[in-house]
Amino acid sequence: MKVNLIVAVSKNGVIGKDNKLLWSLPTDLKNFRTLTSGNTVIMGRKTFDSIGKSLPNRLNVVISRTNPVIKDCIVVDNIISAIKKSDKGEIFIIGGEEIYKLFLQKDLVDRIYLTLVDADVDGDAHFEFDESKWKVTFKQDFEKDSKNEYNYSFITYER
Repeated sequence: MKVNLIVAVSKNGVIGKDNKLLWSLPTDLKNFRTLTSGNTVIMGRKTFDSIGKSLPNRLNVVISRTNPVIKDCIVVDNIISAIKKSDKGEIFIIGGEEIYKLFLQKDLVDRIYLTLVDADVDGDAHFEFDESKWKVTFKQDFEKDSKNEYNYSFITYER
């Protein structure tokens, strides 16, 4: 089963602050829905808390050390259990910072769908990866418009 990581990140590596996104990019959210729909999404508990509910038309797996009961979600305490519970389509790792790091450190990711936001923002959650281990297989640039507040690019990396 393919393991994908999907992330939106600023030029300076920030992905959020106070458990919130720092930009409004409806086109990116639509792309996220299109890619993840019908598949499995794996997230940390803080990411789940920021969303506030399970994502529809997806198998939602939440990784948590405290194992809370979460409606419409499978809760596990580690990344290997999360992968084993993922039996719907492809796997998409959707955050946050600590979950991204764990999957990348264990070399469990086959593809990265990265939205690069053309902004430098202040935040407390970051995303980093060693680009030298990856090859860009797709890139599309977008200009800011009345709905999307920054220029941004969709970039796909594969091993």
